[in-house]
Amino acid sequence: PHVDWRHDARRTDAKSRLTYSPLNVHHFGPDPNAIGGIGSAIRTFTENNIGGEVVDSLPTWRPKELLATTRLAASSARALLRMPSGDVAHVHLSEGGSFVREGLIVALANRRSLTVVASLHGASFLPFARRHPRLVSAVLSRTGLVTCFDQSTQEVVRHSVPGVRCELVPNPVLVERDFLPADGTDELVVFAGEIGLRKGADVLSRAWPIVARQRPEARCVMVGPRGDFSPPAAERLEVRSPVDQTAMTALMRQARVLALPSRAEGIPMVLTEAMSLGRPFVSTPVGAI
Repeated sequence: PHVDWRHDARRTDAKSRLTYSPLNVHHFGPDPNAIGGIGSAIRTFTENNIGGEVVDSLPTWRPKELLATTRLAASSARALLRMPSGDVAHVHLSEGGSFVREGLIVALANRRSLTVVASLHGASFLPFARRHPRLVSAVLSRTGLVTCFDQSTQEVVRHSVPGVRCELVPNPVLVERDFLPADGTDELVVFAGEIGLRKGADVLSRAWPIVARQRPEARCVMVGPRGDFSPPAAERLEVRSPVDQTAMTALMRQARVLALPSRAEGIPMVLTEAMSLGRPFVSTPVGAI
């Protein structure tokens, strides 16, 4: 979504020459080392220099760590004040407090004449935009480009800020080249995400005994932070605490299928990561899935 090259025409000794400066892109959003889909997307952008020649991240918050979030937001704002005007500020927003915290980053970047790109994440953006249309419009009107994952969100953005370009741009994912085909694995079903109602952990919990009776060798592993649902004990169903990206990739390599029966989504990184490993998924037609 970023401009590929920046050129600065300068005149020296009465001769016109074209000089080149690298494109610097700075991502603002959750700590990429924290667990969560937005952080995973930012990590992929930065680790692979996607969208620019110099790509870095300036975390503005960390899940469930209020004090750390306050420090990170202040540090990111200070760093933004020192950026050259030709840099790109790519700000990742979801809903709720994000439109205040990252919204201030958008406003500050706009005031400094940076190129501002906003990416909309989050499963609840649409109802949030209906409840707070002025806030959404005030933030997004200060961007040069908005990216989102599904047409419903795109329509809301185009109605809210008709003068701002809005495009469908999926999160990036690296495609693996060396993996065991899914039908060569054991019968392992993997659920990855917050173990709660929004992600449909209760749906999978109810479905699993039916599957287990028909597939006596099958196992199910649910991995993620505990949310508002506690799966009851069931045969060959294991619930695990969150793991880092390396461990998650290793688990997906062992899986026959991913299951994510979500009630609301943006675009779950775990599903695009599963496809990058040649793993099919069972899910629900919500968001950009």
